[in-house]
Amino acid sequence: MARRLGKELPQEKIVLGGHLDSWDLANGAIDNGVGSFSIIDVTRTYKSLNLENKRTIEFVLFMGEEIGLLGSKHYVNQALKDGSIEQIKAMSNMDMTTNPKSYFSTMNSSKGFLDHLSKDVRQYITDFKENSAVNVGLHSDHQPFMLAGIPIIGLSDSQFKEGALNCYHADCDTFDFVEEVGLKNNVILETYLLYNLSNSSQFPSKRWTDEETKNEMIKGNLETPLRISGDWRWK
Repeated sequence: MARRLGKELPQEKIVLGGHLDSWDLANGAIDNGVGSFSIIDVTRTYKSLNLENKRTIEFVLFMGEEIGLLGSKHYVNQALKDGSIEQIKAMSNMDMTTNPKSYFSTMNSSKGFLDHLSKDVRQYITDFKENSAVNVGLHSDHQPFMLAGIPIIGLSDSQFKEGALNCYHADCDTFDFVEEVGLKNNVILETYLLYNLSNSSQFPSKRWTDEETKNEMIKGNLETPLRISGDWRWK
C-alpha cells in the first residue's frame, strides 16, 4: 500500500484498489494484471507530476480476491474495528479495467459530478460516453466497501481485445491481450477522476446508512447472491 497524504483534509481519504492475485494457474494478464499495473502507474503519475490532493489517496493492491475477497474484506473489517471507516469518502476499484468508456458509481448522487468529468474527457477520448452509469454489483474488491455503505466511484465499460474474455480464469490469459491504448486510457481516466475527487470542495456522495445499504442491495437484486455467499448480515 502507498499513501499520498492530503494537504488540507488528510483525515478524509479515497481508496484506489485492485487485486494482485490471479485465478489458480492462470497467467492473469487481463485478470488482473492490467488493473494492478494501472494502479501502480497512477501512483507514478501523481509522483512525477506532483499533483495536488486535498484529501488523502491510498493506493492498495489486495491479495486473495480470487478466493473470496480476502484482502479487501480484511481491510474493511479492520477499518470498521478501529473507526477509520469514517475517513473513507469513496473507493475506486480497478479489476479487469482496460480502455474503459464510462465512469460509474453505485450512487445516483455521483452522476452529475461524473457526467461533468465525462464531458471534459470526451475532448480527448472522443468515444468516451457522456452519460455515466449507476449500478451495484458483486464479486470484486469493491464489494466489502459497498456493503459498508462507502460510495464506489470508478471506471466501467472496458473494451477488450478480441478473444480476451474467452480466456477468463484460464491459462491463456496472457500478455497478448494487453493493449497499450487500454493501459494509457486507464491511467489518464483514473488519475483525472482521483484528482477531481480528492480536490472537490463538496464531495459528490455520502456514505449510505446501514438501512440504506440494505435497501440498495435489495433494489439491485443482490440479496439472494449475498445470502448464498454468507455476506448478507441483515435479518
